[in-house]
Amino acid sequence: MRTLVPGGYVIENESNPHQFAEHFNVWVTKNGQQVAYAEFTPVMEYPVDESGDDIYEPYVDEDGVKRWTRASRIASLKGWRVEVSPEHRRRGLATKMYRHARRAYGLPIVAGDFQTPEGAAFLEGRRSR
Repeated sequence: MRTLVPGGYVIENESNPHQFAEHFNVWVTKNGQQVAYAEFTPVMEYPVDESGDDIYEPYVDEDGVKRWTRASRIASLKGWRVEVSPEHRRRGLATKMYRHARRAYGLPIVAGDFQTPEGAAFLEGRRSR
C-alpha cells in the first residue's frame, strides 16, 4: 500500500497483513530518500474452547506429514521501533505511519514495551486526542 501525503512524502509498507511475519514495516520517503521508519511486531492471541482448553489446528509439514499446532491469530501490532530523521520531525510523520499501518494491516496498534522520552511524549499525545 502506498499513501501520498502533503509535503512531498510517500508512505509505504511491506508484509502481507494476512500472513504471519516477525515484523511489519512502514517507511516514509521524500524525493526517493527514506526519512522515517516504523517497525511493528505482532501481538498473538491464542483462542480457547468453552472449557478453557487450547484449540489446535491441523497442518502439513514439509515432509507431507499431518501435524497439529496451537491455534493463533494476530490480534494487534505493537510499536517496536519508530525513527524520524531530525530534519523531518514535528511534521506528523510518526502519526501518519501509525495510521498507515492501521489501515494497511487492518489491526489495532498498541504501545511497545519501552519508549524513549520522545516516544513516550508521542504516545501521550495520541492518547489525549
